[in-house]
Amino acid sequence: MKNDFLSHAKALSITLPARQQWVPLATSAARKCAELKGFSLPDAQRIALAVEEAAIYAISLGYGETDAKLSIDLAQTCHGLQIVLRSRGLPLDEAQLPHYDPERFLKEDDMTGLSPFLIRRMVDRAVFSVLPGGEREITLLKTLPVQDLQADSAQGGALEAGDEGQACSHQIRLAVPDDAESIARLAFRAHGSVLFNEQIYYPARVREMLERREMVSVVAETTGGVLVAHSALEASEPGARAEEMNYGFVDRRFQGCGIMGELTTALLENAVERGVQFVTASAVTNHVKTQRIARATGLKEAALLLALSSASQHWSKDGGAEPERITDIVFIKMLGEAVNAPLHVPEKHRAMVERIKDNVGYEGPNVRAERQAIPQQHSRLCAKSNFKEGWVSIRVLEYGRDICDQARGHLKLFCAQGIPAITLQLPLESPLTYFIGDEIEKEGFFFAGIYPGPDARWHLLLQYLNRTEPDYDVIQAYTPFARDLLAYVHACNPNTTRGRQG
Repeated sequence: MKNDFLSHAKALSITLPARQQWVPLATSAARKCAELKGFSLPDAQRIALAVEEAAIYAISLGYGETDAKLSIDLAQTCHGLQIVLRSRGLPLDEAQLPHYDPERFLKEDDMTGLSPFLIRRMVDRAVFSVLPGGEREITLLKTLPVQDLQADSAQGGALEAGDEGQACSHQIRLAVPDDAESIARLAFRAHGSVLFNEQIYYPARVREMLERREMVSVVAETTGGVLVAHSALEASEPGARAEEMNYGFVDRRFQGCGIMGELTTALLENAVERGVQFVTASAVTNHVKTQRIARATGLKEAALLLALSSASQHWSKDGGAEPERITDIVFIKMLGEAVNAPLHVPEKHRAMVERIKDNVGYEGPNVRAERQAIPQQHSRLCAKSNFKEGWVSIRVLEYGRDICDQARGHLKLFCAQGIPAITLQLPLESPLTYFIGDEIEKEGFFFAGIYPGPDARWHLLLQYLNRTEPDYDVIQAYTPFARDLLAYVHACNPNTTRGRQG
């Protein structure tokens, strides 16, 4: 009667909260179904371990929403068992990610790719897929009779002998294309979760970015030749005079040694040599660590973007609920001698913009504009989007008679596509911004700060939240100025009466 359960039910479906404490329920179900199908007890245990590893891996790539689910379908096949796990997470292409390398593990304690490696060793076939709509799927197949996996178990035991005794002695240098594999692996090793644009996880794409100078990277390398930290400057377009600091991560064994500050200093020195006028950087507000680093290297707060970044459960230290999305503080450092052009800031934001200018050291005056006719040409706007991370940035290149209609049309389009965070940049050197800013805010946009465009010209930065609201109580702002900026942005949010709970 051992097949009695599966003779009445071809498949068993379970939906669980995407939290590790619920994984044992999935493994117990997998083990029982394997036994009922006819697998030996050791083989049923291997199947259960494969489900456990796959479930934890799926959860680790999730966004950490409090209502996230993990579904497991267990079904019998003619000769065995098929198990399918589905979850929501960043849609990384598994085939392009770095694979597990035992030599790197023993030398560098690099466990990148270990979960897929172990899963494949415990079942006959494992397929990692990305489905439409942002779902991830892991399909496991095990057939009868199973192969003897004793050698695999012995190998698995040998993998526990990692070396954590690396010294902090290191050098800072520019990255080269041949570093691409190590950089991609380090991105996984440093965080253990997905926090960046996905291209940094693909060695081939990292190599391309370095070869094409799409980013300028610096790395920290130990005397043993192991990369333990990375940071980069990216230009949004060729010839841009303002670049964004991005992809900063440090191997967990070396965090707290001041390495990220050294990388930032090296990047800033390199930017000065290349004639870059502005460097910008974003720091999350789930903690103040990156904000402290930015301040220590001379960057100053200029804007605050609510709910800009995808949530990640791995920022939580106590396993508690996280806000649906993460708020970012935008930092700026002026490197070249700024052209102190007058800025036409809408009157209601004049005082706050003056404070931001003082904070970042910009001396151009705020001026009141005389009302003038809007050109009869069509407005020119450009948009940059990252649909996977859930944001769109729109920049006004040239004002025209249809500017409000175009802004409204873009907003309607991106809201319909489900984009949670939408920003709009208005050129502050144009007198028209003094008047048009107020009109555009009537569409639901509200103040975020000021920001230099690729041409190093200042823009008024507005933001719009689509079906998302931050929990202001969990936003951590490091400096008194950052806290004042947060309070101002909170007050400008048209949904502010719903923003704070309790």
